[in-house]
Amino acid sequence: MNDAETAERQTVADRRVQLWFGPHLLHNYRAGAAAAEEYAAAIGRRFPGLTIKVDADVSDGLTPLPCEQLWDVLTP
Repeated sequence: MNDAETAERQTVADRRVQLWFGPHLLHNYRAGAAAAEEYAAAIGRRFPGLTIKVDADVSDGLTPLPCEQLWDVLTP
């Protein structure tokens, strides 16, 4: 597999995760599909006032999702 094919495969599998507080965008992340869904569920349980959106609108400038090991620290 060449670099272009690898990048295309990552883009298809990746998701954009957005954390919103009302009309204010707090964070924009990039993550694999499964990690994005797990993160959205965990953060949604811990912070029910946030809106978490997961979609396929991924761009190169997105920050990678924080390490999954931190989720247990943030979520009971």
